[in-house]
Amino acid sequence: MKKTLKKMAAAVSAAVMCALPMANAFSASAAEEIRTFRVGYFVDDNSYVKTTSITRTTKKGLTFVARDKMTLTGDFDGKPNGSGGQTYNSENVNWKKNTTYYTNQVLLYDETYKTTYGDVFEHYLVSDTALKLEGKTYTGESANERVKYLAVVVGDVTGAFNTTQAKTFNYDGIKKNDADKVRDMIKKTNGVIWISDFVEAKSNYINFNVPGSQNVKTLRAYMAADVNNNGRVTKEDADLIEAYANGKISDLSVYNKMDDSNVRFALQKL
Repeated sequence: MKKTLKKMAAAVSAAVMCALPMANAFSASAAEEIRTFRVGYFVDDNSYVKTTSITRTTKKGLTFVARDKMTLTGDFDGKPNGSGGQTYNSENVNWKKNTTYYTNQVLLYDETYKTTYGDVFEHYLVSDTALKLEGKTYTGESANERVKYLAVVVGDVTGAFNTTQAKTFNYDGIKKNDADKVRDMIKKTNGVIWISDFVEAKSNYINFNVPGSQNVKTLRAYMAADVNNNGRVTKEDADLIEAYANGKISDLSVYNKMDDSNVRFALQKL
């Protein structure tokens, strides 16, 4: 794997050098906003996929916050392998299914990042091929086409609903109406939305190949709404979004994996 990463580093060096002026040209004015990205990695038709291997190469300016397992069907297979240079970071993460639990689709894990330079997650990839998604079946055959991802700006729920392109999140700011949208959503589900239930329900088949479909847009919105990334959307998420919109908090990434009770306590202290 180390040899593979070294080859990848050499292969992307030209792209990174081309990206260098862009990285250096990030404006100081944009640095006033801390924007949080969340990238979820999914398996489509999980019953056939045994392992996944995901490699990403990103420009400097994107800060890694956390990587969180979101299912009990498997676990990370060893530690991530990483490398980097003056203008980029590269990392490979492996996953292995370790149960006999079968479901059509599953969210394996997600990654949280933050930046002070704006834009969307894909802007920080060094090239169109800098996010490599690979999978293998139980018999060792390629299952690359079954490994998917979605990237969102945390808190921008309306932007998530309005996004129709696979790699172009339609960011429209984080405002009070995003919090109101979350409250409207959870009213229909007795106050909580379990993201895993939505992903794994056969009645909610998510066609990742149609990024503008209703189920994909809904899943994207749920991911953007789950500020504290506990796998469910609740009133506390709406309250965090509203506090951010009102300027009471400036960094949503610090609430990653904070339980709802602690979120309530933190909000009371504002």
